[in-house]
Amino acid sequence: MPRAAKRRRSNDGAAVVVCDAPIPQKPSAVAPIEADPEEASDTIHVAPARAPPIMQPTADYQAILLALADEYVAAAYQMSSSLASSDFDSEQIERYHQLMSTALGCLESVLKNYRQSDARKEARIRLRLASLLHEETENSEQAGELLSKGIALCERNRLTDLKYAMHHLLVRVLAKSGLKAAIKAVEKLVTEVEALKLTPWVYTFRFLRVSLGLQVLGPAETAAVLKHLSAIMATAEKQRHITVQILATTLVAMVHLRSGAADAVELAQRALAAARMHQLSPEMQRAPQLRALLDCLDLACSLLQHKSDQILEKMQRMQTSIDSTRYDKAWTQNSSMFLIPVGDLVSGEIYADTAGTLAEAAEGELGLRFDWIHKGQLYALGYLLSGVASTYKHTGESKTEEMLDAALKLARLDAGNFARPLPATIDYADWQASAGIMARLQEAAVQCAHSDWVSAGESLQEVEKAAREGELVLDTFTNALLVYLRAVITHGDGDLEAAEALYGSAPLAWDNKSRQISALRDMQAVAGLNRIHILQHLGRQDEAEKLRAPIEPFAVTNSNLSIISAYYIVAMSAQGPKSPILKLKKDLQPAVQAAKAASNNQQLCMIMSIMTNMFFTNIVGDQAIKAARASRTLARQAGSKLWQAVADSMYGDTLELCGEPHEGDVARREGEKMMRSLPESLARRFAKSV
Repeated sequence: MPRAAKRRRSNDGAAVVVCDAPIPQKPSAVAPIEADPEEASDTIHVAPARAPPIMQPTADYQAILLALADEYVAAAYQMSSSLASSDFDSEQIERYHQLMSTALGCLESVLKNYRQSDARKEARIRLRLASLLHEETENSEQAGELLSKGIALCERNRLTDLKYAMHHLLVRVLAKSGLKAAIKAVEKLVTEVEALKLTPWVYTFRFLRVSLGLQVLGPAETAAVLKHLSAIMATAEKQRHITVQILATTLVAMVHLRSGAADAVELAQRALAAARMHQLSPEMQRAPQLRALLDCLDLACSLLQHKSDQILEKMQRMQTSIDSTRYDKAWTQNSSMFLIPVGDLVSGEIYADTAGTLAEAAEGELGLRFDWIHKGQLYALGYLLSGVASTYKHTGESKTEEMLDAALKLARLDAGNFARPLPATIDYADWQASAGIMARLQEAAVQCAHSDWVSAGESLQEVEKAAREGELVLDTFTNALLVYLRAVITHGDGDLEAAEALYGSAPLAWDNKSRQISALRDMQAVAGLNRIHILQHLGRQDEAEKLRAPIEPFAVTNSNLSIISAYYIVAMSAQGPKSPILKLKKDLQPAVQAAKAASNNQQLCMIMSIMTNMFFTNIVGDQAIKAARASRTLARQAGSKLWQAVADSMYGDTLELCGEPHEGDVARREGEKMMRSLPESLARRFAKSV
């Protein structure tokens, strides 16, 4: 019930009404009725309730997430050098994966939770995320999905460089699961960018096609790779891109050397000569990596041809070239990357738009990025090649061992504390381990040549240990070389039956159907010749003849003169002293000529020892003494303890027979001393044969 109007007394005591309107019990949502000013002055109004104000965000969370992703990736990369070693802590690798997973989560969050108004920014985020997924994970499906959506985004917004950078990465993602699909995709892209006249991307995709082809190189693929390299050279010549021409011709040489064709070395040398036409050009002077690679390949050609005079000359040239890179600012100490100019730079953001595939090169040019080896690895490679090359000078010299030791020391160096992806650091460590294994194997070969079987066996144990600790799978050639050296050591120890079994094992088995020209096939031929010699000694003549027939055509026409000489030595030693003189001389003459041309003192020592045994046993005269003395001199030059023992013994017997017992006794004692340094089993066999 409404309350009665409030009253007050007038000055004369009469009651008067103050307000006729009733007082409302609660505020009304209806707009108030305009009242008389006199009445309004005494009316109380309540203001309507208002919603609390909305607070605007004070931070850009997208920028924060992107910055955090970069920081997490950088922190993970900083750990990679310690993780590549064999004794890393499992907690460290877990920490690395946690950091990388968090970085990936930050990038995914930006794409999923925030609408991007800038298409270029979204495309870059997608490219960055897909790159990390490709490098750090096996999640190729998610990377491919990201890139497919990113390519569609770039096409809608005409982001050409970002689009083809994503295509480039997508091809590499496809290559993980199947090279054929990747090759088909990149060839389609080559046609597309050629039609659009995008020269830098034409180079980029053709070089990518070459890279994929080198992974499955065979007769058909070799032709396809060479076709793409020819197209690159034609475009580069038209555009006057000299550095591209140099790189393409260098890769042509590399492809020929890997092909194993009969004329591979000659074709490779022709390509290297074409590259050296630009030797004095400014472009060549600005590319220390290409200069060094050219000299390494040039030496490799001469090694495959076994031309000792050229080998030593090219070894010196390679060493000079490698030394010149030491202070070259174009090749930093911790980088394996280098840029090849492929046109004019149009956009200053090309590095971000292509994830580093293209970048700004010197003098404002656009550069295509390549990855080879670090400067320290180049020195290891140079010492390794020099160690192999120096054996062509004199086997007994110590420089070979010094160079191989230097290669081993450099191969043990870690990558240094530089920030890089873990897969890149692991690749570096694997390369180092492979170089160390090859240097050890070459060291074992030199020790075998010196009849130091104990040291050679220890070197092979080091190789097996390094492969086991590094979890390395040895390639076909390295595995065959390991088995061959094991067979040689067993042969040197005097265990002929075990050595014959190793020479005939699968990695060294002679395949008569193969027509490849390669170091592996040469080694298999030498293993076959060693096996034939053992079979002859064991009286298994039929087996020896059956094996000799298919090897003969390959051996007598080989470019390696030492293999030619080895074949005729085996053929000559199989005949025995009762064979006709003319038949012996028929094998003797080509054996001597080839060994002399190859400057192979050990083979010359073997030939002279066989000649002395066949022609001058129980013969008195100056000719017998000269033959035995020549054999002894050559054995000392070769540095072989075994052949020194053989030559000293024969020389002592010849001197005693010719009426010089004192000198003969001295020579015989030297031979006995040398024999005592050989394995006991070998000494026993030698004593029985004498």
